[in-house]
Amino acid sequence: MTTAILSIFGVIIGASLQYVFTRYLENQRHRRELRTQAYLDYLNSVNGLAHPNEPQGSQQRDLFAKAADAKQRAAFVAMVAAMRKDSGNTAGPGIEDMDTVLLGSRD
Repeated sequence: MTTAILSIFGVIIGASLQYVFTRYLENQRHRRELRTQAYLDYLNSVNGLAHPNEPQGSQQRDLFAKAADAKQRAAFVAMVAAMRKDSGNTAGPGIEDMDTVLLGSRD
């Protein structure tokens, strides 16, 4: 009798723990996806400024508004490197290469 009660109690605790941990991991994954998407949206707007296809009028103002925080080149590239690290991507190009890819050549 005691064994049966302990077995049922163990199953209930195991299922509860699995539910809690699974929910926690799903919330973390969802937050990471939202943060990564926000990073991508921001980088796309800055990329549109660095490599324009002749944006006109309100489109150009929108791009400038989205990229208002990217006033210093080195700070922006450092921020992108931090975004990559935060998103779990530790391998990739160096700071100089990211500077060229994101903001174009200084020449």
